[in-house]
Formats: sequence, C-alpha cells, structure tokens
Amino acid sequence: MESKELLIDNLDSWLECQRLDSELSDHTLNTYRNSINKFINYLSTNNLDTFDKDILIGYKKHLDLISNSVKSKNLWIISLNKYLKSLGLNNLCLKQIKVQSEFIVQSNLSVSDYNRLLRFALKENLLTDYLIIKTLTMTGVRFSELRYFTIDNLKLKNKGVIIIKSKGKVRDIEVPTLLARELRQFARENKIKEGYIFTQIKDPSKLYSANTFWKHLKKLAGLSKVGKDKCHAHSFRHLFAVEFLKTHNNALALAAILGHSSLNTTRIYTTLTTDEKRSLLDAMTF
Repeated sequence: MESKELLIDNLDSWLECQRLDSELSDHTLNTYRNSINKFINYLSTNNLDTFDKDILIGYKKHLDLISNSVKSKNLWIISLNKYLKSLGLNNLCLKQIKVQSEFIVQSNLSVSDYNRLLRFALKENLLTDYLIIKTLTMTGVRFSELRYFTIDNLKLKNKGVIIIKSKGKVRDIEVPTLLARELRQFARENKIKEGYIFTQIKDPSKLYSANTFWKHLKKLAGLSKVGKDKCHAHSFRHLFAVEFLKTHNNALALAAILGHSSLNTTRIYTTLTTDEKRSLLDAMTF
C-alpha cells in the first residue's frame, strides 16, 4: 500500500521538473495538477490514507460516474500514470479507456455557415472576432497559436511565413496573401504598432481572450442561425482540413500544415458527418 502523502508531498516538485525539463506550458501543468488532485480528492472523500491497484481500479470506475467524456477520462488517467511512473509506481498505472476507431460526427461547420458567421460578425461590429474566424479557417491554426500572429511576424520581409512552436514541435505556416494584407490593415487602423494583432480592448498588451471569443461565437451562431453545436474549439480547423483535402487531396501535406506526426490524428479533423456520408451515397448511381 502506498501513502496518499507521497502524492501530495511530491506534486509541486514534480510539476516544476516538468516545466523545466519538458518546457510545458502553464495550461498543461495546470491540467496535470487538476488531474492528479482529482485522484487525491477521491482518496480523501473515501477516507483513504493509502492506495493500491484495487483502489486505482475503483477510481477508474468512479470516473464513469463523473464524466461521459472518454477523452476527459483518458486525460486524467494519462496524467496520473505519468506522475505514478515518476514515483516508481509503474505497477499501479491504469490502462486507458479504449475508444472505437470509427465514430460518428453529427455536424460540422460548412462553408456557408462560415460565411454567415463572418457576415454577422461584421454586422455586430465584432471586427476582432471576424478576423480570428478568418485566420483560424484560412490557416488551420489552433486558437492558442494566434499568439504568433504579431506585427513583427506579419512584416512583408517574412513573406507570409510564420514559425509556430506548439506541443513541443516547430512548424511554419503560410498566411494567405490577402489575409496577411487584411491583418496588417486592421493593425494600422487600430494603431497596433507592436505585439499581438489580436489584442484585448482594455489591455492591448494582452492576447485576445479565448473565453471572450467563444462567448461572442455563440452569440454569432444564434444570430446567424448556425447550430451552436457546430461552433466548438476545432470547428474552423476542421473546416480548413476538409476544404484543403477537397482542393489538393494530399493528406500528408495537410498533416504537415496542421502539425500532426500521425495521419490518424489528421483523420479526426476530416471525419465526414452523417449528412455528408448520406449525400455521397445518394449521389451514387448503379
């Protein structure tokens, strides 16, 4: 039996090692901390001062009671396993929950949905949100990667190429000429001379908040009659992937642009919806 105090006493120093050795972001470190504390709180709630493999298996079953998301549960398990291994407790690690490789996507953002969102963003004078939607869709970057869209990076001398460092990998992306021109014009009109292109109104030195963007996006979805279920974290990245493959039919190039080391990861963004599959089948003649 291992002591709960072992987990508590070593957590801060382990997280600091992760920050220094693996150069992890604050967001990732907080995810680790919250995941491990979830297990520590489980022990406390059940008045357990020690734990073994049976207790960990019970914790895994407990996760089914607090979440229906396999992705979330596996994230908590992966984080806890990593910590247990650092403590030399490899024998206590849990197996991840298996995910069926074929899954159904009910709805994805379409080009017409995208254009409606843009029209209403202009109508509501949400110019920053308008340009963020365009940038995410036309480049395939993640929202967190918008911090690389700076005045310096968008200078003409860089020829539209931005170097992005994300998840321990480095890749360059090409910003379409018209988009780059529009971003530079936006910066000039808003007197943004340095730093981020997408800034907060109250504090131009800070990057535009993800929470603010998603809040505005839900509003735009309602106004434009675009299903709110289509407007999620990967909506625009998915749309970029689908349109790229329609145009170029090159999955390897797409994986490189999106920063994926595995085509299986790229496939997540290109899974057809139920309606898309039905349209393809209906178009077939025998």
